[in-house]
Amino acid sequence: MNKNKIKKIKLDSFRAFSDQKELNFEIDNKVADIVVIYAPNGTGKTSTIEGIEWAATGKVSRLDTIISNNNAKNRNPKEGNILKNRYSSKKVGSVTLELESGQLIHRETKPKNNRNHDYCKGILKNSIEEIGDFNNNILNQGTISKFSYEASSGSLFQSLITSKGNSEDVEVYDKLNSIKSSIDKSNSERRTEISYIKSLISKENTDISLLENSFTEDSDFYLSEEYLLFSKNFTFFEDISKKNVSDSINYLSEIKSSFENLKLKLIDFDLDDYREHSKNHFNASKLTKLESELIEKISEFECIETQSDNVGLEKEVLDNFLSPKNIENINNKIIKFNELSFNITKCKSYIDKISNLNGIVQKNLKNINLIDLIDRDKKLSVAEGLINALFGNVENDEITLLDEKQFISKINDKISSKSSVLGSITKKSFINENRELKHVLELDRKALDLEQLNIKIKDLHSEKEKIISFEEKLGIIKSYVMEVINERTLSSCPACGADYDDTNKLIESVNSLKTDSRQLIDGAIETLNNQKLELVAEIKALNDIIDNQVSAIKQGVNKEIEQFRERKQQALNLYSCLSDLNIQYTKFNIIGLLKEISLFKNSIESRLSVLSRIKDKYELWSERISFQLSEKSKEISIYERELKNLIATIKTQFDLGINELILKSSSYHVWLFEYNELTEVDKRVTSELKTVEKQLAELKENISNLKVHAGFSKDMIMRDIIETAQKNKRTIRADYNYINSQVISYRTRNNFFFVDLIVRIEQKFSAFLANLLTSQKITGKKESVIENKKLLEFKKRELREGNSKLQKVNLALDETMSYFSELASNSINSEVLNDMFMYIEPHLKYDEISFRVDLNGNNKGIYIQARSNSMDDDNTPIYYLSEAQINILSICIFLADHAREVEYSINSIVIDDPVQSMDDLNSYALIDLCKIFSRRFKKQIIITTHNRSFFNLFRNKLPEERYSTKFISL
Repeated sequence: MNKNKIKKIKLDSFRAFSDQKELNFEIDNKVADIVVIYAPNGTGKTSTIEGIEWAATGKVSRLDTIISNNNAKNRNPKEGNILKNRYSSKKVGSVTLELESGQLIHRETKPKNNRNHDYCKGILKNSIEEIGDFNNNILNQGTISKFSYEASSGSLFQSLITSKGNSEDVEVYDKLNSIKSSIDKSNSERRTEISYIKSLISKENTDISLLENSFTEDSDFYLSEEYLLFSKNFTFFEDISKKNVSDSINYLSEIKSSFENLKLKLIDFDLDDYREHSKNHFNASKLTKLESELIEKISEFECIETQSDNVGLEKEVLDNFLSPKNIENINNKIIKFNELSFNITKCKSYIDKISNLNGIVQKNLKNINLIDLIDRDKKLSVAEGLINALFGNVENDEITLLDEKQFISKINDKISSKSSVLGSITKKSFINENRELKHVLELDRKALDLEQLNIKIKDLHSEKEKIISFEEKLGIIKSYVMEVINERTLSSCPACGADYDDTNKLIESVNSLKTDSRQLIDGAIETLNNQKLELVAEIKALNDIIDNQVSAIKQGVNKEIEQFRERKQQALNLYSCLSDLNIQYTKFNIIGLLKEISLFKNSIESRLSVLSRIKDKYELWSERISFQLSEKSKEISIYERELKNLIATIKTQFDLGINELILKSSSYHVWLFEYNELTEVDKRVTSELKTVEKQLAELKENISNLKVHAGFSKDMIMRDIIETAQKNKRTIRADYNYINSQVISYRTRNNFFFVDLIVRIEQKFSAFLANLLTSQKITGKKESVIENKKLLEFKKRELREGNSKLQKVNLALDETMSYFSELASNSINSEVLNDMFMYIEPHLKYDEISFRVDLNGNNKGIYIQARSNSMDDDNTPIYYLSEAQINILSICIFLADHAREVEYSINSIVIDDPVQSMDDLNSYALIDLCKIFSRRFKKQIIITTHNRSFFNLFRNKLPEERYSTKFISL
């Protein structure tokens, strides 16, 4: 039974209420499922709704919107109190919600302090668990219209998809869209390329036509005089008629440069220059040879001198090396190096051995798996405990464990039976079944007494009205008597004839006439009312006693139901354990099943014990091996550090590596022999120095005499003279050789004849070459057209493949859109939404609500669509529905979002003034919808209205006597 409905609301100095206001939602000692609150505008209806929201959530959505629109700051410094009523004399305002379960939610306002207003979360004095579930449970006036407009503009996307879908779904769609854009871009590029290739083909065809028009045939070229002279007089002649066009063009282009070179060389050739340069070359060569010998002798002298110095240095180094002290130091270093290397090798060998052993131990440790055995042992213990819990200490061998479905079905039947009994237990049924019970008899008697007392009070009120009527008549009579006395100046009473001394005394006597009946009846009524209050208190006490007894009976039945549910859960857990352990429970009775479980358990525990001991042994070995490895690692680190320091010391002292030092120390006899050899070399080098010095003086004298004879100055460089002479001689000789090799039967006296012949041949060949080039261009462009056509076919094939891929991606995008539409529909409970929308029938044409998802670009959204199945038409609701129809749609969306039969911290929803612009027919359907929704989804609905007609219509259709409704008028 749901105990999370709101039972009472107490508003004290909150918003529109300057004093305490209490709203009780009980009817016949039960909390009403539907509460309708009527209040004219400005009398506290909205403050009541805001009080519920603020007490539960610490905020008021409407005020949040107002303050956020003011840039989150109230700019009016005199705003003062927003939550606490400003006319109340109390220090704080408060709102208290009492739930059906008896739990309280109590929140108090804070003073504004340094703020411009007191709007904040306030101080939560009492709360309940999971109070945060009460979120978006209030549909206020502004939200009714805003909800449909947001849904129609796509703003529901973030609240539905991101909270109830998978954020990666949108990423998948974006990736597909990115792939589509990439394919579109690629296809566009292919189309551009195809267009460009077509334009190239067209341009090449135009160029071919122009070149073919400018081409002229030259069939007489091979018979011309110039061609025949070229073939007879020049050695580089090749028969062009046997070549293809490309080779002919290359050949004619190459011989153009040959003709130019040949002309220049024929014009510049002279034999006298060759003779002069030859003489200078001879003399300069001779001097160069002598100078070269001089340089060689100087170099030889310097080399011998350097050799002498090096021999002296080497002798000095060997003297130091072969000293006894140095030899002893080297031997000590080598011995130390050998010792350290041996120790390191020994340690590494030991580490390798125990590392291999440790690997074997670790492998064995990994192979030991205790987790599965421990898990099975636990499951066996759980199964054993569940069997004992379900069947107790069974001694009957015939009791067996039924099939799971049969056993659970029996328990479910018992739960259903007890639930039916629980549903039938009411105060009325209790009283009917226990008429002879003392408290019931007493209640009936008291109720009868109260009824008789009410009759007496009613009779007294009737008598009081009669007395009031009599007193009014008495007043009229006294007025009449006073007029008679005054007119006639009587001193005796006109009614009874009694005499008085004078008129004044008679008037006093008439004025003193009165009756005490009214006071007596008022006293009697007051006495009866006091008795009625006592009687009502006694009846209330009796009702409380009977309510407590009914509650105790219900608690007992509830306890039995909980026990059955606990037994059901134990049974489900037992069947699950037996299934996991592969135990066939249908073969055994309960005692046999327990024995089977015990055998399994003993076997597993025995196996666990053995494996645990083996594992402990391997772990101990592993610890010992790890310790040995650690110690050896430390030892090898010390040796390696000492070895590194020793090598560094050797490098510093001897400027040699350790291997070089070892090699050198093993060759002392070689170094001693080398020292003796160096002594002999030193004597020989000294003798050679003297001989070379004499030869140098002779060469210098010969060089000086030859320069004077050749006419060379002292500043001339022989190398430059030789290079110049050689270059000129080489050029003249090369020119002659070139001319002679190119021209058949060349003679030096015919130079100008051959120059004129070459000019004639060049002119003829240039014209022929131009025709060949035109022909080659035509061929090249035709080949280019063929290649471009092939490329065009390739690009067209790529475009076809791209279009095929695009179709597949578009299909995937369509499927994704369908998925998001279905997700949106399921998220807002589309089936329930359409049921409610069609129940109210706000529109004759549009009879279904659907969702359209748009995920293009950054404007992702879910759009609500109103559909007409008869006309196959979809439209956005805000453009075609009236304001009242949009309000109905908003209410249906709000109810569909809460259409879940789940218990929340506060299982209530609030709708503030829903009948804006609605006609009576839609209002009537809305009332039925609230009734059906409350029953189906076990929700308490609180509705406020300023419309008295709607309030009366609600009360007439769902009266409190027949339905669980409560009507409150503020």
